[in-house]
Amino acid sequence: MQTYRLEGFGGTECLVMRDEARPEPKPHEVVVRVRATSLNRRDTMILNGTYPLQPRQG
Repeated sequence: MQTYRLEGFGGTECLVMRDEARPEPKPHEVVVRVRATSLNRRDTMILNGTYPLQPRQG
């Protein structure tokens, strides 16, 4: 499974694509496949360093 992770703080150059193991659901859980998504305002503020709170890495 391919994921994007924020590794460091800065612009889009800090986004890194990683191959990770496909998650296995536990009892009473489901795994949902996401084919597309978008960045919202908060995401772009974090990438630009203008978000008022310190983001967590990853």
